[in-house]
Amino acid sequence: MKKPKIVIDTQMLSRPQVTGIGRYISELLPSLLKNEDFEWIIKQPRPIKFYRTLWEHTILPLSVLAEKADILFCPSNIVPLYLPKNTKLVVTIHDVRVKVFPETFSKWTRAYYNLIYSFAFRKADAIVTVSEFSKEEIIKYFPEAKNKVSVIYNGINLEKFIFLNIPRKNQILFIGALAKHKNIGIIFEAFSKVMDEIPHELVIVGSRDSGMPQDEKVEKALKLIPKNKIRFTGKISDDETVRLYNESDFFIFPSIYEGFGLPLLEAMACGCPIIASNRSSIPEVCGDSALFFEAENPNELAEKILLLARNPEIKAHLRTKGLERVKNFSWTTSAEKYVELFKKLV
Repeated sequence: MKKPKIVIDTQMLSRPQVTGIGRYISELLPSLLKNEDFEWIIKQPRPIKFYRTLWEHTILPLSVLAEKADILFCPSNIVPLYLPKNTKLVVTIHDVRVKVFPETFSKWTRAYYNLIYSFAFRKADAIVTVSEFSKEEIIKYFPEAKNKVSVIYNGINLEKFIFLNIPRKNQILFIGALAKHKNIGIIFEAFSKVMDEIPHELVIVGSRDSGMPQDEKVEKALKLIPKNKIRFTGKISDDETVRLYNESDFFIFPSIYEGFGLPLLEAMACGCPIIASNRSSIPEVCGDSALFFEAENPNELAEKILLLARNPEIKAHLRTKGLERVKNFSWTTSAEKYVELFKKLV
């Protein structure tokens, strides 16, 4: 019997820098490809910025037509504006940040995403998102998608992100894009209030000039932190990332908007206690495995930093909780749920 064909759009993997969505695709893909009920066809453009957009809307749909594919799976928010008549469309929308923080996108990017989302939510046969929070956000801004959206959680590679059980250093870790919604400024504000009371330094994975919001308050707080108390690592490898999670005293995730938040799973898998904001999908992902603070309250974050820095019992408790909770998130399980969805469509 002929197997149904599924074309997977992996254009996000052709980008020079690995993003959260890029990691999601690269981790999900091997688990999907293990399934033998479908013929999987991977399509990826050359790594040229503007060519990728052109490819998405011309070469990709023509390839789908030539392959006589049953399903086109677009796992990174973007879909082509043309699709062969008999091909089903499945798209993963990770968040609708462009609607919530439009000022952080250029006019062209806003217009492009609004066009793509409008088309995707109207034409897709199934829409997947990565958290109940994101599902609610999609329905809020695009009510026409209500009956098409389902949630499939992200996973974690527990062979890569492992608990090494090595001695911890007096360092507080942040990993993430230095962008407005990541809310990194509140770490500087809070840390500057307590840095003389604890021996810790801040370790920021991300370069000092890679998009940090130019906010007067943020810059002022940053200037209060001596150079020997803060370190920007720039880009690092996965192995170095795992080591940082394992040797840091705890991890701060202050984001005000997340579709999911893969670093939360990474920290838990490496036994790194978490202080996180109480916004968006973050409580959904962490459960009771983190200390939460109000995302716009630097004084509360400062209190939580002192509390965790001074209490090994609380750190040990959070470590145990995190190592247990992270077992609930598996790329194998995620892939199985996608396969169930694809089978319903064909």
